[in-house]
Amino acid sequence: MKQVSNSLLTLLTIPFRKLPCALAPRERASADGRHLTPFFAFPETACKCGVVLRDLSCPPRNLVRSRLGEGRIRNLFHGMLLLFLVIYFISGLIPETAAAESLVINLKEEAIVVSDKVLLKHVADLKGPDRDQIEKLAQIFLCSAPAFGETVFLNRRQIGERIEAMVGHLPLDNFSGSAAVLIRLKGRPITADEIASLLKSHLVETTSWNESEITVHSIGSINGMELPPANGSLRISSDASIAGQRRILAPIEILHEGKRLRSLWITAEIAIRCEVWTAAKQIRSGKIVSEDDISPRVVEITDLRASYVRFPEDVLGKASRRNIPAGNPLTCESFTDPLLVKNGETVRLRLEREGIVLTSFVKAEQDGKLGQTIRVRNIDFSTRLNAEVTGKAEVQVQ
Repeated sequence: MKQVSNSLLTLLTIPFRKLPCALAPRERASADGRHLTPFFAFPETACKCGVVLRDLSCPPRNLVRSRLGEGRIRNLFHGMLLLFLVIYFISGLIPETAAAESLVINLKEEAIVVSDKVLLKHVADLKGPDRDQIEKLAQIFLCSAPAFGETVFLNRRQIGERIEAMVGHLPLDNFSGSAAVLIRLKGRPITADEIASLLKSHLVETTSWNESEITVHSIGSINGMELPPANGSLRISSDASIAGQRRILAPIEILHEGKRLRSLWITAEIAIRCEVWTAAKQIRSGKIVSEDDISPRVVEITDLRASYVRFPEDVLGKASRRNIPAGNPLTCESFTDPLLVKNGETVRLRLEREGIVLTSFVKAEQDGKLGQTIRVRNIDFSTRLNAEVTGKAEVQVQ
């Protein structure tokens, strides 16, 4: 029995019919020796013509149906393997080909430099396949850094000219990002501890508080503040005073080599706790303060603008300008020197010349405190004189 052309039988696409060349034996043949079979049985002596694929024992009926020939599974596997290899090599070559032409100089909008030289790496992000080229480009000198507090602009044309002078011409397609770069020199950030120390020193110099009595809880409005990288310092403006109560507003000046660069305002929360003199009992307006009226106590200061009484001599013998409840801290602004001479009052006039002392009575024409000079009139002669108040109802001719 002859073996058919494929272990997988090749079916006809037409209904069964008599085929004279179907030589495969059948047990039940027709009377004329012809067989009804749905298969082609090609003899070995058949003429081999047309397109023959490798591993096929006989040519296929047509090229469209060549996949149905012998070894089609093996052919399909080989074809798929070849296709995968082609795709792999193409995918590997495309990135390398694109990378060879993908040098990118992406310019920044702002460049902050820390040295006195501005290099290309400071103003742009460099990307490309050639590392040596990238490193060489990164070190290209563009310009000197501006002075602290000043800025300088570089546009694409200027940057391109500097690159061309060093490594040759680069197409504009290699540039991306901003059209121009703002360049400034980076300074040293200002810390809250620096501001706190500055405020304490200023309060010690301008008030009666000691440094140990001052606590700075927080500092605000210092984000982004910078000092020059060298020879920079801070100070509080000499022509301004710290205003506020617990939360204050203070003017700060940034100096470079002793010269003022700029001024700004900062906020701070300050607490002061110290011993001051308070009212031991109610002190009425106009009352002359005595030792029984005051007593010391440790309190927290709520108003930094006020000058609190730190020593009893600051208020003893002075007159109160307003009613002060018991327990309230005393401020120097609440007291004044009492009037020792009142307008229209008759006072004693004292005149001293070369060891000779003369006294008489005059009429005061002004109110006067201790040490003030007022006008007086002689009672007998109606002569006006200027005299200094030296005590209660007493003046002296200068």
